[in-house]
Amino acid sequence: MLFSRELRFRDQGPDVKFLQQFLLAIGMGSEIPDLVANGKFDGPTENAMEKVQVNFRIPVTRVFDAETRAAVANFHGFCFDNIPD
Repeated sequence: MLFSRELRFRDQGPDVKFLQQFLLAIGMGSEIPDLVANGKFDGPTENAMEKVQVNFRIPVTRVFDAETRAAVANFHGFCFDNIPD
């Protein structure tokens, strides 16, 4: 399953948890200590998304949108095709 929606502040679900696991896997936990994979797109997740967007030099929306998904789709072999249901 691919991400079927944009993910933004206050969204919840397994797709948000998968995104958070990705953010932790690329080291965002060291920059944002409150970031956890809890399935809730909260403040720390939003802050991590902003940092990712800045690092990839794409527009900062703090939303996991189409442009952000495209920018990180194959980052270090991390595959977004295996998102849990």
